[in-house]
Amino acid sequence: GKQVWKFTADSYVYSVAVDSSGNVYAGTNSSVYKLDASGKQVWKFTADSWVNSVVVDSSGNVYAGTGNSFVYKLDASGKQV
Repeated sequence: GKQVWKFTADSYVYSVAVDSSGNVYAGTNSSVYKLDASGKQVWKFTADSWVNSVVVDSSGNVYAGTGNSFVYKLDASGKQV
């Protein structure tokens, strides 16, 4: 395939999720990024540890599991709920 876009995060990317609108969510050493369908950063949430899993529900809420046993719930704008 042909590369469509590339985004450089703050560190290793451990997990990626995509929502129904094509937005991409990436979990890194200490952050969750939301990227739009063209690869541009929409928001960044800073976590307390590496983010090793990310999922998005049908309402746009983001759930991020971290390396020190926490699960964060973020709303569609990246705010912790």
